[in-house]
This record gives sequence, C-alpha cells and structure tokens, in this order.
Amino acid sequence: MLVRDPANLYERHGRQLLVTGVQFDGQQALFALGAAIACDQSPLARAAAEVCARYLVGAGLGRILAPTAIARDLPAIDPELQVATNPADLCEPCLHLHLRGRPFGAEAELVWLDGGATRQSLLLWHSSGGLADAVALGGAVAQLVLDDVLGLNPLPAVVRFDLDDPQQPLRQQEQPTDPLAAVSAEVWQPVEAACAAAYPREAAGLLVQNSDHSVHCVLGEQGQAEAFVVAPEHFAQANPHLLAVWHSHPDGSTELSAVDQAWARAGNNPAPTQVILATTGPQVTARQVHVWSALAGRYVSVNR
Repeated sequence: MLVRDPANLYERHGRQLLVTGVQFDGQQALFALGAAIACDQSPLARAAAEVCARYLVGAGLGRILAPTAIARDLPAIDPELQVATNPADLCEPCLHLHLRGRPFGAEAELVWLDGGATRQSLLLWHSSGGLADAVALGGAVAQLVLDDVLGLNPLPAVVRFDLDDPQQPLRQQEQPTDPLAAVSAEVWQPVEAACAAAYPREAAGLLVQNSDHSVHCVLGEQGQAEAFVVAPEHFAQANPHLLAVWHSHPDGSTELSAVDQAWARAGNNPAPTQVILATTGPQVTARQVHVWSALAGRYVSVNR
C-alpha cells in the first residue's frame, strides 16, 4: 500500500485537509488508490477523461493508468505519482473509470475493487453542450470520486446530471451576475455609434475601467473585408483594467460564433467578458454579455 510521507502530504495538500470532514487518513487513502481511466473516441469523453485525470492527480491520487496522451504530462502535477503501463500494475484498492459519449451527452462507468469487494456506479450526463461541457463533466466525475474516498459522501449507484434543466445545481452555477451591469448608457452610446458607422462590416473595441471606477470605451480599427481588428497596443494599454471586449454582428444574433470562441480562447487563456451587439441594418437592436465559466469550460450568456 502506498503511503505518502506525512511532511509531503501536509505540504502538498494542507489546504485540502482544512476542509471539514477531510482527515489525514482519507488523504492517505487517496494516495493509496490506483485509477485506470479509459474513454472511447468521442471528443467529449476524451477531453473529460483528461480533465478528470488531472483533477484526481492534483488532489493526491497515487497511481494511474491512462492513455499516453493523458498520462505523459501528469507527473508534472505530482512527482510522487506512479504511472502504470498495464492493468496488472494497479493492485487494489483501485478504481476503473470508463467515459463514453452518448446521444444524450455522456456516461461514466465506475467500478471499485477493494479487498475482493466490488462496487459499481454509473454517472449519466445529459447535456446539449457537446465538447464545451468536458470540463464540467470531468470535474464532476473527479469530485464524486474524491468525496467518496475522502469520506465526505458515499458515491451512489446511479448519478444523473441534466445540464439542460435550469433547476440542475451545476447549471445554476453557470448563471453569473452581469459584470457590466453598472456601465452607464453614456458609455454604450459611442459603442453603438461605431457599430452603425461600420455597418455592414463589424465594429469592435474594448471597455476599460478608469482609476475612479468609471468606464470608457476604446474603438478598434476596421480590418480587411468584414473582419474587425483590436490593435495589440490597445490591449496592452487596457490591462489590467480591461473589463470586456465588444464587437458587432451586423444583421446577426448576439450569440458567440465559432470564430469568436476560437479567438477568445486562443492560447487556452480565455479573454475577458465578451459583448456581442446585434444590428438590424445599422441600428443596434440587442446586446448580450458572455462571461467565462471555469465550471463549464466555455462562455455563458448572462441573463439581462
């Protein structure tokens, strides 16, 4: 049975041990646990498996068997981690986790082996978010495992998450407050004027907070064709007081497009709050704020 040196345990996981109900023995039990993580070829399952593995290793898992693409970077999180190369290397206690994509979202099958005893659990993940829900799915699976091992909450036989249900707790956590609620109409006037002037092309710019907590807008430059350009020096001057990036969708919707998402998440570093202004002709008819949700791993629209 693997046992972590107490000094190292407290150094690495001291804050975790402060959580009510988490005991030293529970943290050692997590280090003694082996986990075999597998997934099918669906993008959601593969991404969620990586999130789950990193989450568990960061929390103190001692041994892991996972696809090479996932396992190769895990020792950088915890040098004491033992990376197995075949199932025989995982002596009990161990957990076998298999994530699969499904038409309704995904499922995670968990089989616990400990001293000849076997327990099984099934997590059903209902969501239309697709790959964007990988962080939430992987994190939810890992948290359920940790709660069980650390003695906080035993894992039920069946767990259901429905992120399309507005009453689902995970979905409720994705309804943040509007960080731009206090921005006055006077600030939006030059933004809307820029959108009208640029029509039928896109307009773009920044919202920046001043030292007195007032807000001013920075107008971007017109790029090639229908694209917009926000000069790098504008971002440099705005940081660390950058509140949001805005741009228009001429005769379009207020939803973030695939291009918007890719640009905002370039380099795996989500940009600040995004604001989309939809126009009908040159007139702005709707405005939507989108904020980054670490839980969902994507931008979430703020209810206005």
